[in-house]
Amino acid sequence: MEKAVRKLTCLIGINDYIPQVGSNLVYAGSESSTIEDAAALTGRIISTIEGPIACGKIAFGASRHLASVVIEAQNLNGEIRAGLNIRADYEIARRLKEIGLTVVTIPGKMEGEGCPVALYIRSTGKLADAYVHPGDFGVEPTTTIIARHPQRLLEIMAEIVAIE
Repeated sequence: MEKAVRKLTCLIGINDYIPQVGSNLVYAGSESSTIEDAAALTGRIISTIEGPIACGKIAFGASRHLASVVIEAQNLNGEIRAGLNIRADYEIARRLKEIGLTVVTIPGKMEGEGCPVALYIRSTGKLADAYVHPGDFGVEPTTTIIARHPQRLLEIMAEIVAIE
């Protein structure tokens, strides 16, 4: 995980994809059932004028929302173990689709407590590569990408950053 975070923050152009709330990277164990089974940054990857900076350390149980997305996805496909959140806009969704990923835009409001993306996966049973949350009052729009492992997430980000 530390290597993946380091590689992500060194990716040229990644700063433009980091939301104001920051990005996080999650990696869950196989057959995870709770957020305590998922490792993530205790802080976030934030955008600065000098480039992205990873704040915090890697720890199990450090992410509530993103980890819950990975756990819900893993319930549908046990091979899904990693997640990353980035900014959301039309251009990012277009780039994700251009490289062949399935992208779903979820409703801004979801009934229930917790992460809207996790709630969406649980309530619909729809598994996609990326979920765009359009935001809500006081909630920034974000895109959540899920994959089998952090290396695949790095490959995805390298691909979409390189698209002109």
